Amino acid sequence: MLEEITRDGGRGMPCKVCGNNMSASEPRVQVQGNAAVMAINALLAKNIFNTNRENEFYLEESFPLSWMYPYMTPYGTIFRLEAEKEFEIASITPPDVPLDGFKPGDALTPMNTESDTRMTAILPGIFSVESIGANGVIQSIRAQNPGKYSLQPATSSYIFSGKTNATTARIQIEMEPIPDSPAHRISRAEIDSIMSGTNYSANDPLYLHSFGGYKPIQYQGTEPANFLSVSKVDELGSIKEISIKGNGGRFIIMPPTEFTFANDSGQTFRAVIDFRRIPKYKARLPEDILMKDREFWSRYSERLIGNWI
Repeated sequence: MLEEITRDGGRGMPCKVCGNNMSASEPRVQVQGNAAVMAINALLAKNIFNTNRENEFYLEESFPLSWMYPYMTPYGTIFRLEAEKEFEIASITPPDVPLDGFKPGDALTPMNTESDTRMTAILPGIFSVESIGANGVIQSIRAQNPGKYSLQPATSSYIFSGKTNATTARIQIEMEPIPDSPAHRISRAEIDSIMSGTNYSANDPLYLHSFGGYKPIQYQGTEPANFLSVSKVDELGSIKEISIKGNGGRFIIMPPTEFTFANDSGQTFRAVIDFRRIPKYKARLPEDILMKDREFWSRYSERLIGNWI
């Protein structure tokens, strides 16, 4: 959302709930209206929910957060959010541009790219092109089965130093889990010789960077995330070697919000996806939960007002 807000010179975007403008001013984002503030809170809560899958979550709802509805189960006077640790592709929003080589009924396969958070299919989803407009723009994509996926870190990332004359470079990266934590650290990093940048100097700090609509590897902290540095350059200032600093940092592996899909002919496109944790109860709450909830409210009402009604 921040990238959308800051796009077009920071003039902002309207809140999808209340319509109030959300503008950007350095170094903070300014929003107006309770609905706009809660829309940001909803995104923050969803990120916490998606990236802390070992924790339990409870909700005392005073403002509707629509993404929570599939997960809510009654828990006394509050709700508990119940979900599997794995993810599903609940929906796919195709790009609003004409695409050659696609036709209705084409099967679509998610394609891992090096710079994306990787999806490992425990149960592959079944997706297909549903309809295409006369202008060649895919109108809708059918998710016959949303699948079941686990997440692994990206194996590649872009880097920059912050110097205005240095060009972006790319690294091959490996990450390992930090024990007793949802976070990961960098365990290995090597420069990609095809894209090694220019105008770097030895000891330059390096920062992870993403060109997509989301950050696959997100730093968890408030200080600048420079856990890589330049060790060696050539005569053009292209990076030859890099080193890891500060025990590899502390990063969160973010679920993808967009992904690449291919048909059987190998044609590809990039699409926005609703990649969400799988709700524990997708069709209907079990009868024992509903019965326990009815018993709770019956006893609760008796304590409040007695049984004279």
